[in-house]
Amino acid sequence: MRTRPMFAVVLCGGALALRVFAACSSEPPPSVYTPVVGGGGDGDGGSVPPSFGSTPDASAPETSGRDAAPVDCDASPAACLPPAVCGDKLAGVGESCDDGNITPGDGCSATCQVEAPYWACAFGKACIDVRDCDAGGDAGCIAPPKAAVCGDRIVDPGEVCDDGNITPGDGCALDCKAIEANFACPTPGSPCVSTMVCGDSVITGTEQCDDGNAGSGDGCSSACALEPGWTCSIPGTACGATACGDGYLAGTEECDDGNVTDNDGCSPTCRLRSTTTSTASTTTTAGHTTVINYACPTPGMPCVPTVCGDGVREGTERCDDGNVKAFDGCSPTCRLEPSCPNGTCVAVCGDGLLFDFDADLDGKNDEDCDDGNNRNGDGCSATCKVEAGYQCPAQVAANPSFMDVPVVFRDFKYWNAGDAESHPDFERYSCSVASTGLTLPDLSLPTALSPWRVPVYAKSPGAGSCGTQLTSALDFTDWYSDVQVNAKSRGQRIDDTTVRLTQNVDGSYVFDSAVDEPYKTRGGFFPLDGKGWGNQSGAHNWAFTTELRYWFNYDAATSPQLQFSGDDDVWVFVNGKLALDLGGLHSKLASSFTLDAAKAAALGLHDKQLYEIALFHAERHSTGSNFKLTLRGFEKKLSVCAEVCGDGIKTSSEQCDNGAANTGSGAYGACKLDCKLGPHCGDALVSMPPEQCDDGTNLTSWSPVAGSTACGPSCKAPTYCGDGMVQGSFGEQCDNGTAQNTGAYGKCRSDCAFGPRCGDGLLQSSDGEACDNGYNITAYVAHPTATDCAPSCKKPSSCGDGVLDRPFEQCDNGASNTNAGTYGACTTECVLGARCGDGILQATSEQCDDGNRLNGDGCSAACEKESTGPK
Repeated sequence: MRTRPMFAVVLCGGALALRVFAACSSEPPPSVYTPVVGGGGDGDGGSVPPSFGSTPDASAPETSGRDAAPVDCDASPAACLPPAVCGDKLAGVGESCDDGNITPGDGCSATCQVEAPYWACAFGKACIDVRDCDAGGDAGCIAPPKAAVCGDRIVDPGEVCDDGNITPGDGCALDCKAIEANFACPTPGSPCVSTMVCGDSVITGTEQCDDGNAGSGDGCSSACALEPGWTCSIPGTACGATACGDGYLAGTEECDDGNVTDNDGCSPTCRLRSTTTSTASTTTTAGHTTVINYACPTPGMPCVPTVCGDGVREGTERCDDGNVKAFDGCSPTCRLEPSCPNGTCVAVCGDGLLFDFDADLDGKNDEDCDDGNNRNGDGCSATCKVEAGYQCPAQVAANPSFMDVPVVFRDFKYWNAGDAESHPDFERYSCSVASTGLTLPDLSLPTALSPWRVPVYAKSPGAGSCGTQLTSALDFTDWYSDVQVNAKSRGQRIDDTTVRLTQNVDGSYVFDSAVDEPYKTRGGFFPLDGKGWGNQSGAHNWAFTTELRYWFNYDAATSPQLQFSGDDDVWVFVNGKLALDLGGLHSKLASSFTLDAAKAAALGLHDKQLYEIALFHAERHSTGSNFKLTLRGFEKKLSVCAEVCGDGIKTSSEQCDNGAANTGSGAYGACKLDCKLGPHCGDALVSMPPEQCDDGTNLTSWSPVAGSTACGPSCKAPTYCGDGMVQGSFGEQCDNGTAQNTGAYGKCRSDCAFGPRCGDGLLQSSDGEACDNGYNITAYVAHPTATDCAPSCKKPSSCGDGVLDRPFEQCDNGASNTNAGTYGACTTECVLGARCGDGILQATSEQCDDGNRLNGDGCSAACEKESTGPK
């Protein structure tokens, strides 16, 4: 037995109907909806509901009923319009909306009617409350809500993307009708993806630079935006500082205080630099050098002097041990001092002294260079290794006019048996000739009493004709120590200063108390007059010791020489060994030594290594004070680093270095023989081809008008409003090209903002708009309100407009629609009323009704009985 098929596709005049029914059948479903007319031609006017017939041959015409006559959908529209199912998201007869549910209050009622007056509905979608244009939901508001059609994560007809927002510049244009330049939007509803790859060494899109990496802080940010103060001339290469003095810390700059003035802590080449002021000797003060260290913490602001001795190392300070004492590893000017625990000095990177030394016995010198600082990027690294692309030969400073040698003075009181603070070695003994051998031939090892090596008591009297010169070993320890070891001795460390040696005509450097002021005026070597324990006899402070240390690189090819003349006690040690012994308590005497091969061997010196000269002096007797020191060939060598152009390694001050490919041809983008760039993007000279422009900075990616004199990255002309391409990243809403950006209806304005248009929520009647609620998505509504609007800003089709709108309507007679029950009329819901062909006999108007309006089947198209009809 054939079961009633419930799955059918309705074909009306060859068109596919919208309704699909659930089915269960053991046979294929029919393809033609076939009403079966009852009545049997007996004139009783009865009818039976339509049923489904069998499937006809595919070549057969569309048929209906026992006579297989073609179905006329216009003559019998009810046969082609299956009943509506509210909640199925499909348009159906009598429905003005269908949002997929039968929940009232959401704009589409339980009977699929638009809930007036503030809803806009489209079939298959949720309705939109046009009042909800902000969080407050102002009544009557008809501006587009936040959840606009563009931005609903659904790519609707007319849209090419929808990333869930209406934000320009993120890949999907403001109106979802264009994918912005340098973006791809592969997944509707998901964010678009930039096709630019920052770090690939290619400048594309809105990139201002691309140095081949995705890091920030090197001139080109992680977003490939140029960072302030930097210039990135060639993609894929390191950026550099635009200019020293612009107030931005960039490239290899150590500082940038916003100017190129020297002697303010930041040099004209933006290197941290201490200032050194030299004061000439006067009749009242000794010549000395004042070093001011600076820190430059804030780019663009003046550098500030640091406080050496506060225990905080900053700026140009190489060290800060919390004091301003000499010979403890950190000088009174916060400079590193070499460490010489055994006379032979070891490397202290950053002390400015370069020498050959292999402390770790790895067969390599501990220092390749030493430029006097611990900073990278200047050729000599923070670990004193030559950096790639540099050479750092050791050079002697070119003929300095003077040498300031560090010295420490300690003050003592004359011996007085009744004064516990007096020292028994001062103003107690005397002799007309020198007494040598008072000290051991080697300096002491470092102890708690003296971290630096000092002379050690040997005997007293020494060699010579004089008697006792020293009281005891314990008392002698006080001379060069800052720790009290004897209750009756009081030595005061008065000055950590320098003695200035001035260059002589023969190239040597000399200090002479008989010539140099203020000692000449004072009548002798009296550095502590008015200081310490105060002046004693002759208006001078006589009782003091002098400790002077100096470091030098021994060069076996030379023969450095030291000469000394003075009194009372003088010993000079080199490499911790006694090199000159003038003895104790003598009048003015002179002596010297030359570091020839024999002397160097005796002192244990080795070529190219660093050694210390330590001179110890005491003024113990008030019969005269003289001091003359001459040094020749002891100048220190300093590493002077310079880039090596042509080695293929680009350094900080080189614009380029392609090694052997450096050329003098002047070709575009080539590196010249002096490691300067030839013609290139960024030189402010337009080279055509390949450049379209070059303003030197080339950062203008977009211009509001055509013809801008500014230039974009890679020396390409910037995009602009009027080029016909929507640049959402720069705020353009549209761009029809300069000629078309007229601001006329439907056109773009000259500033690339939307002009008047359908969808702006403003009624432009003169431009043919019948309505505009900002949405304009209601193609049909049975009973429209004033705010309903269809696409193209036309009034939506509706019941009563006299136009049959399928599948929403069965009929529409316009103003003649009525609910009066008039035979053959159309109701106000656009549903057919009582009529011929509805299968229901209307006794007052019909003789018969076989469910169709066909002649020749017994009941005519006018529902009159036909005499030739079936019996």
